[in-house]
Amino acid sequence: MGAANNSKLMMNSSVISTIVINIFISISLQFFVAMLNSLQLVFHLPIMSVIVPGNVMTMFQIMIPVVMFDILEALEVFEGYFPESKFDMSNDDLLLD
Repeated sequence: MGAANNSKLMMNSSVISTIVINIFISISLQFFVAMLNSLQLVFHLPIMSVIVPGNVMTMFQIMIPVVMFDILEALEVFEGYFPESKFDMSNDDLLLD
């Protein structure tokens, strides 16, 4: 009975710890997604012709790939799946000048 009780205790503690870790991760991810949604709204202000200082525009140019989820280059991803086709997926038109 000693080994069975030890394994039952280990399984219970691992399930409880998994649930606790999952709760902490889900809460932090909710804050992260809410922050990204807010940043996306702020970064769309130049599209609505809101005048901002030059240093803010410089920060926008640095942060746009992160906020718009352009961490991976789209062209490289599509070339891996469709090597014979020519995609022009450059985001140069979307960057703020």
